[in-house]
Amino acid sequence: MTFLASDEMKQWATPVFTGLRGSHAHGTFIPPDDPNGTDDIDLCGVYFADARHYIGLTKRPETYEYALGHVDLVYYEFRHFVHLLLKNNPNVISWLWLSPSAIHDQSPQWQALVSIRDLFLSKLCYNTFTGYSYSQLQKMERMTPEVAEEYQWLRENIEAAGFSPDKTAPSSYVTVIGWQERWQRIHSKYMSGFMGDKRRQKVLTYGYDVKAAAHLIRLLRMQVEILQAGLVMVDRTGLDADELIAIKTGKWSLERVKAVADELFVQGKAAAKNSPLPDKPQIEQIEEFVTPLLYRHIRREYEH
Repeated sequence: MTFLASDEMKQWATPVFTGLRGSHAHGTFIPPDDPNGTDDIDLCGVYFADARHYIGLTKRPETYEYALGHVDLVYYEFRHFVHLLLKNNPNVISWLWLSPSAIHDQSPQWQALVSIRDLFLSKLCYNTFTGYSYSQLQKMERMTPEVAEEYQWLRENIEAAGFSPDKTAPSSYVTVIGWQERWQRIHSKYMSGFMGDKRRQKVLTYGYDVKAAAHLIRLLRMQVEILQAGLVMVDRTGLDADELIAIKTGKWSLERVKAVADELFVQGKAAAKNSPLPDKPQIEQIEEFVTPLLYRHIRREYEH
């Protein structure tokens, strides 16, 4: 099974599943060589830790993340992953509904988990998807064109003076130090952790963060689908993938995005009120099914 992890981690972790998440899974990928392309290759995975993690004194990481070029990967330890599923976490619940083309490797344990995936769905997804949607709404507008333009101007002038924005210049370069301090404040508040140069340029071009806007609309639509019909439609091909790509390429105005989002927030609230889903996941049935999977892994590890 493909297991893109550190050599040290490979010594104690057993892969359960590896697949694609993000734009590849949603059918909305825009290649990096496209003028509008800001998508990376996002991989996801689940692993069992060794027996000592579960019954000994040694604790292994429950989350493992790293980036390698255009590849971003996140792995979750099996039990931790199940807890996230029980919360109807939007970042992971969709993994159980990936299309076959998005799955790289899967174990019998993963197939068993997929077989009970409907037991995890509940009205909790209203709160979790709404929360994630609001975060994308805030992210969509928090980087204004004015801020992006100032950020870019500062960087260009700092580099033209022969310095790096993130390494303080000698004390004699007072003006450059002032530029660096302003650049670092903007970077800390608006940029750190999610926005690269190309994505910032798109904010300048379109006036808002179009990638966050596409996430916003997709999350809200998926929320309504789950609440109304218990369907987790991850691959948006043939549904609204073309619209989501249109948003990502700046073909929707900010006003249109906000208007559609407002309607979807209302639909989501109504769908939650009338949803046939249970209030919470069916925890007892899930535990009866999942516990033997973990037990058998621990027993094999311990005996080995």
